[in-house]
Amino acid sequence: MNALRKVATASLIVIAAGACETVNPPPPPALRSSEEIANRIEAVAEQDFSPEQTDVAVALRTFGGAYQAAHKYSVAEALYLRALAIQQTVAPEDHEGMTQTLRGLISLYRVQKKWAEAESLLQQVISFGEKAPGPNSFRLVQDLQELASFYEQEQQYARAESLLQRALTLAQSGRGGENSMAAMVVERLARDYRMEGRTSDAEALYKETLAAQEKAYGENSPRLLVILRQYASLLREMGRTAEAEPLEHRIQEIASQPRAQSSTNSVPPVGQTPSQPAP
Repeated sequence: MNALRKVATASLIVIAAGACETVNPPPPPALRSSEEIANRIEAVAEQDFSPEQTDVAVALRTFGGAYQAAHKYSVAEALYLRALAIQQTVAPEDHEGMTQTLRGLISLYRVQKKWAEAESLLQQVISFGEKAPGPNSFRLVQDLQELASFYEQEQQYARAESLLQRALTLAQSGRGGENSMAAMVVERLARDYRMEGRTSDAEALYKETLAAQEKAYGENSPRLLVILRQYASLLREMGRTAEAEPLEHRIQEIASQPRAQSSTNSVPPVGQTPSQPAP
């Protein structure tokens, strides 16, 4: 049995012995606070690892996720924060390790609708990602969109647009140019323009993106459907029905293609992205 498994087993014994707040009979008073549960789990972890080892942080983060899944949010937060403190002290250059812990905290704060706390941590994650995007550029685009969504909720569209512009540049530079991720960023950016009444900017963005996608995929590719639908919707919103109708006819023709069915089923609804927090 390896050392990390020994930590997990020992920690599970601690939980079974009374750390879990839902056991019957209730746990001893000394183990009822989130801080003391975190202390107990950390002490067990240190039986197998030196306090200076990052494996202790990994164990604490793992149990933070377990407590979060069990809706024990105060305990989960204490464990995540303890793990992060160890990582910042022992391995401040291990951005990947800290990023994983930060993502756990962000997820926890989103569940609790603590948007300000989640926003601050997400800024740290983006800072780490921008220093070494490499193979994680796809995730960095998602992180930039997620942070933009916080600003959108606060109607700080200028800050959101700045982030989305960065995300779009990064998305377009990956995998040879225009791609589905870039199309999603365009949708978000154009939506913000529309919310501010900047319909001419939104139209210019749709035109530019549509032209690039036609060049990359062909004029009848199902990958054009997202942008075509949004552009047609904008034209109708602007009262330019005569210009919207040809686009809508084109949408129907592309969507009727057998190969378009699977593509359209995977496209998120307008205004939604996988990483966007719930309102």
